[in-house]
Amino acid sequence: MAAPQANSEERAWPQAASARSDPADAGGEHAARGGPTLRPPPARPWNRLRPVEAAALGALVLVVGAVTVTRLPVGICYGDSGGLQLAAATLGITHPPGYPGYATLGFLVSRLPFADPAYAISLACWLTGLAALVLCALTQIRLGVNAWFAAAVCVGLTAYSRVWTGLLRPEVYMPSLAFVAGAVYLLMRHAARGRWRDLAWGAFLWGLALANRIPVVLTLPFIVLGYAVACRKSARSRRECYRGFALAVAAAALPGVYSLAYLYLRDTPTTAYNYIEQYNEEMGILPPTTDGFAAKVHRVVWQASGRQFQTMLARDWRVVRAKLRWIANEVFPVAGFTMYPLLLVVVLAAALAFQRSAPAACWLLGMAVGSMAFVAWYRIHGEAADLLPALYALGVGAGLALSPVFPRACSPRRQVVAALLLALTAGATVMHLPRRPARGLEVDAAGFLARVDLPTLPPGTIICSNWANATPLWYAQRFLTPRPDVSVINATESNWFGMVADKLDRPVFAISDYAVWEGYRWEPYRNLWRPVPIPSGPEPAPPSGGDAP
Repeated sequence: MAAPQANSEERAWPQAASARSDPADAGGEHAARGGPTLRPPPARPWNRLRPVEAAALGALVLVVGAVTVTRLPVGICYGDSGGLQLAAATLGITHPPGYPGYATLGFLVSRLPFADPAYAISLACWLTGLAALVLCALTQIRLGVNAWFAAAVCVGLTAYSRVWTGLLRPEVYMPSLAFVAGAVYLLMRHAARGRWRDLAWGAFLWGLALANRIPVVLTLPFIVLGYAVACRKSARSRRECYRGFALAVAAAALPGVYSLAYLYLRDTPTTAYNYIEQYNEEMGILPPTTDGFAAKVHRVVWQASGRQFQTMLARDWRVVRAKLRWIANEVFPVAGFTMYPLLLVVVLAAALAFQRSAPAACWLLGMAVGSMAFVAWYRIHGEAADLLPALYALGVGAGLALSPVFPRACSPRRQVVAALLLALTAGATVMHLPRRPARGLEVDAAGFLARVDLPTLPPGTIICSNWANATPLWYAQRFLTPRPDVSVINATESNWFGMVADKLDRPVFAISDYAVWEGYRWEPYRNLWRPVPIPSGPEPAPPSGGDAP
């Protein structure tokens, strides 16, 4: 049988090496001097992608984009998703840490004329999800995985409920993953090429993710370790490494400085959506902004540090251990399956990653360990338990573990097999669509707002709401139906009465009948409830002319 034909990059290597001298490429430098080449050319993983590899990435975007774009929410959403949309549309501040960078980028997107601002922000978050999957495939390709197989792995990742949800909901988790993944990819390119531009932009993206997602700080030790390993392998001088480190620190600090300045300037009572102000209206634990510079700094620190949620951090090892078991079930949820085969795959992938790019292995390990450490420490089991970075690293590891079977430069026959695997994965995804939850449509508040019918509510209405329903109501009165006379109170049910007790001369409604108000009962009104006073006085006597019941 004839040997597989060498790819065009390998056939043209001696001429290409003589035309592009690369100080890190000893074989190419030797050929450029005219000496004989006594060994195979070194791998050049950062050359331009081949057309067939670009086609594989295009197929990945086409498959995932086609099955998700029609499932995006069409407008404003409930809860945290709606909070991000509202903060971006108004250049405001949402729940801690406020997400100033995301709100700023979202504000620019929301100014586009072709769509409702909330839907434009949903599209932007969806695009960052697609970008994260493309970066996952690109990272595999640069580490020696066949492009078609890497794309198949990324399509397979959407089978995870968290990846699927992240693609469909306008949340902070997919943008955070895209920024960290982009930072790792650029740092890998800097380690291979030595370009300061890649280092600066990679550090900036990491800093942008950190300024908006505090748990990203847990990857910092691995980022520094990977940079140190890259400096050692490239044999750069100590001064040059220190200079690059200073550049990276400055670039990473810029988003944090911007975020603090944003919170300071936008934390005012006149900001259209200011979570700090409305939270303090209920709790009263923060000084007002009128108390001067020290008061505003105190409010900014409270917001940026996420102090509101610090009570959710576990302080008992038993809680952490139980959470680790939960993480294992989330990562590989197969009943009766032991973790040993998975650990074998992880060890094999780690060994190949360190062999091919030790800095990249450090950075990917940091994504996985940082994500799992935070989730194990945080006493939340829902969507806020952000395992996306760990799943991203697992996807890269799965591609690496099977890269000996599907290497980047392989025979045409294996290329076809890998492309067929992508087609099969895409087909399985399409067939499974009817059984997948409509995560984006589940949080779409359009139906809720239609039933409230905000335009026809009485003048001066007060609506008592919880966090989940308050954000769509605020959005509706600012963008859909201007009703500045309507007041929306976001508070827990137990605090509703205290916040409206002196305003009961106005029409008051609530989004549920869970609260107990002494002297009042709840009557349904559309999909709201209104408090009705219970008549006082003696109970009416039973009617005469018959036995009392």
